[in-house]
Amino acid sequence: KWGTDMFEFDVESGKIVPCGIGKDIKECLDEGYFCTAWVIANENMDYLHCPEKLSWEGKHRCSD
Repeated sequence: KWGTDMFEFDVESGKIVPCGIGKDIKECLDEGYFCTAWVIANENMDYLHCPEKLSWEGKHRCSD
């Protein structure tokens, strides 16, 4: 399932880039494949448990 055990990357200008950079956490949940950047940057998959508490600019963990 996208965003749970499958994650997507793009190739941009010869670089591998995780999908979801700058995307709203809701888009991650809706689309699944935008979660890659969140997992790499925040080292968690808490968006599966408390998405309403999380954002790129705010909390990054359910326990925060």
